[in-house]
Amino acid sequence: MRRAAILVLAVACATLGACSRSLDATDPTDQEPTTVSLKIQNDGPSTAYVYRACVLDFTITSLANPSVPINRVEGCAVCECSQTSCPICGACYEAPEEIAAGGQLTESWLTVNVTTENRKIGSCQRLHALPAGSYRIELPVYRTQADAAAKVLPRVMTQVFTLPAPDDTVTIPIGVSQ
Repeated sequence: MRRAAILVLAVACATLGACSRSLDATDPTDQEPTTVSLKIQNDGPSTAYVYRACVLDFTITSLANPSVPINRVEGCAVCECSQTSCPICGACYEAPEEIAAGGQLTESWLTVNVTTENRKIGSCQRLHALPAGSYRIELPVYRTQADAAAKVLPRVMTQVFTLPAPDDTVTIPIGVSQ
């Protein structure tokens, strides 16, 4: 259910322009975000696990500034700074996710960097579409469900890609060297 809510938000933002009012109009590099399908392919001989805490656990950085992670849309909804009140979300799904040998997991990612601003009550977010360029994803992959649950002993799979991504898809092979 939580995954569906995130997907609906990402698709609405990318295809309907629903998040465009959150884009910072003072930033000339802002553009409409897109939704990229991250296809995580287990091309190895055994089951692998990843961890989900509302969203899949991974880090994306721009190769132009690789020391600064890109803040992603997380949780059930974005509290846009243009809104006077924000939705209240329940608990997120948190657990390991299995990717069988030869299997694939597809995760939607909205190509924005999220910044948070304080307000009188709580905080709000602004979405800044990422510019064209080279990026890197780092995805922790675990051998066992127990390792994934404890978030210990990951192999960090790294994939470099460009935005805009061809066909809005980035493939990440994770079964190598298991």
